[in-house]
Amino acid sequence: MQTQSFLRTTETDQLQVPLYGGIALIVGSTAFLMRDLTSPFFFAHVLMSLTAPALFYLIGGLAMRYLRAMLVPRGIVAAGAWMLSAGLLHLSTKTHLIEGGEVLWRLGIVVVAVLVTITGHRVRFAALYPLVLILQVSAAWSLMGYFLLPPHWVAPLLLSVAAIWWFGVPRICQDTRWVNSYRIGALMVVIGSIGLSLFLRANAVVSPFSTSLTLILGGVFLLVMMGRDQLLAAHGGVWLIGGGWIVFYFDWLNATGAFGLWLALMATAALLTERIWTTLHKNKRKGETTLVEAVTGWALADLALGLTVLILLWTARNIDAASPLIVTITLLVTCGLWIAAGLLYRLPALLYAALIVLPLPYALLLTYWMPSLWSLPLMGVEWQVLALGLIALGHSLTHRRPAMRLPFFAVGYLYLLLGLTLTLQSALWLPLSLGIVVIAALVTSSLVIAGRHPVWVGLIDRLIPPELSPFLNGNFRNLFLLIGGWMGAVWVLVLLNYTGMPTAQQGMTLVALSAGWFVLGRMLMTMPRLSGWMIYSASWMLWLIGLLMVFYTVPEAIMASVIGLILCGEAIARTRAAYWMPIAILQIGFIGLKLAWLIALDPQTLFMLLMVVIGVGGWVVEARSKRWSQAGVMAAYTTLVISGWLMLVWRLDAARIAFAVLAAALVIRYWREILRFLYRHVFIPLLKMAIAVVGFTVLVWIGAGIAQLAVWIIQISPWLLPLGLGIGLIGYAFAREAMNADSAKQPVEMVDHQEDTGGSA
Repeated sequence: MQTQSFLRTTETDQLQVPLYGGIALIVGSTAFLMRDLTSPFFFAHVLMSLTAPALFYLIGGLAMRYLRAMLVPRGIVAAGAWMLSAGLLHLSTKTHLIEGGEVLWRLGIVVVAVLVTITGHRVRFAALYPLVLILQVSAAWSLMGYFLLPPHWVAPLLLSVAAIWWFGVPRICQDTRWVNSYRIGALMVVIGSIGLSLFLRANAVVSPFSTSLTLILGGVFLLVMMGRDQLLAAHGGVWLIGGGWIVFYFDWLNATGAFGLWLALMATAALLTERIWTTLHKNKRKGETTLVEAVTGWALADLALGLTVLILLWTARNIDAASPLIVTITLLVTCGLWIAAGLLYRLPALLYAALIVLPLPYALLLTYWMPSLWSLPLMGVEWQVLALGLIALGHSLTHRRPAMRLPFFAVGYLYLLLGLTLTLQSALWLPLSLGIVVIAALVTSSLVIAGRHPVWVGLIDRLIPPELSPFLNGNFRNLFLLIGGWMGAVWVLVLLNYTGMPTAQQGMTLVALSAGWFVLGRMLMTMPRLSGWMIYSASWMLWLIGLLMVFYTVPEAIMASVIGLILCGEAIARTRAAYWMPIAILQIGFIGLKLAWLIALDPQTLFMLLMVVIGVGGWVVEARSKRWSQAGVMAAYTTLVISGWLMLVWRLDAARIAFAVLAAALVIRYWREILRFLYRHVFIPLLKMAIAVVGFTVLVWIGAGIAQLAVWIIQISPWLLPLGLGIGLIGYAFAREAMNADSAKQPVEMVDHQEDTGGSA
């Protein structure tokens, strides 16, 4: 059976080429015969057109019924169907021979289409597949002409044929070949309808609405028919819909100048459709994607982003001709579309682009509505308000991944600082701008401390892993606390200039506020994973600026120094760090100078007396207390350096005396260490050197005496004796070296022998 089936298939394949060639020759010959017929009677042409096809139908039908041949009878019927179609083409040129010939011809097309369709489904011959589809399309076109439909409805109504073929035929036909043929034909009809509509529009035959409707319906059919399975069809379908949308605008709304907004409506609809689709099908994306992946992977993303690019191109080309308000709103809508697309398709790069561009149309819109707002400082404040909105939006997106929220924070903080730079030259807007930065920094630091800012914490952990450097990680986590503390100090300094207070009062206010900053930093140090230096470092800046402002007013300067001394004393008592001592000593000296000027004493003498007292006290503390020994040593060395510097630079007599006293105190405190150092590093090396010199001198004199004695006794050259002596010394050294090597080798051999003995035992 398998051999017979194989032979039958081979025979069938061999017959296909001559059979198809014969059909083509018969149909072509019949067509030429019909052309040569010159009868003036319409029905004579009808009879000529129907006789040969009827004969072939009859012969083929009888052969299929009574013969076992599988291929040739079907080919004969197919040839009859093609000849019938050729007859229709011939009759289309003879409709003028009879009244109503056009109507008869159109009805004939419908009848032939029905007949050939039935024949094709019963015969199932490959040559009939395209003929059936062509005749059905021709029949639909003929019916449109019969009912006198306008030409611009032809292309849209042909799409209904494609819909019937794609969706209706599979419900009534189970033959896979015919179903595939109808679906291929449906795709060709969609493409042909779109091409026909564009051709007719280019030749001003159809109305503009027909072209846009055809493009939109064609895109919808492509999406419905193949959009789920074929990515290329999905992209083509959405862009056909977009093309219909664009054609509709240029044909009906071209004079409005709102092409960018028109495209934005389409892009918004695409994003909304994508959102509804993903929500209904529970197909939300989890990870981040790149721009290329989004454009190539999702058709609606391709359409939405492509339309935004067209919006930008249109805006750049028509920026001089279009209304400024339209251009501004178009840019705002484009940025909004980018933000929506970035959140929908998980595109951080698109979010960065949109948020960076957003402040420009935002400022232009405010300026257009209120021209009085146009100034760089005010634009800086506007940008800062927008930045606060972006930061708040980033905090509100709690269900988004940190990578999707990071662009809102990054761009928000960036424009906070850019807005501050624009207001630096404005005395009116600088306090407000600086206050916005301070409040934003302090609120952000509070959120970080409370664990409510996972985006910033995750970023720092990724850049500086806590397992590699916990100290740096903790400090960078609280970077906003440092910014808030220092910017807050600067803000206070700026605000004091608006109070109208005298300089001395402003200085004392800054000194008092520095104490508050210090207390706040001290309180923060009690909290875990916080460093108080970020705040109280700013307090020292406030204190120093305040001290400089009251430098020449003695009472206020003394009070400021006392407050600074209290702060230093607290730091020393808390940390026992020696590096605070120089600062405290300088403050004590400054207080002493101011008191000396106040009570009319010699400032140099009083200052040096304080240095001597502090230095000597430092040595006493170092000797008496182990807990404060480092602080005492630092205090003593600080006073020694200060007095020495004043002695060398200013050449003060009091400084010379103070330096001498402090140096004496140093010697008294460390006399044992000094003597030990001199004994070990000075006396012993000098003694060894003296012994070596004396020994060498003695040897030289002995050698010279021996040489003279040898010359006197044996009358030889005096240089031979030192040479022999040197050779003897070298031989002696070599012998001792060999003996030492042998003595060092014997214990090792004994140990190896014991190990070998123990192992054998």
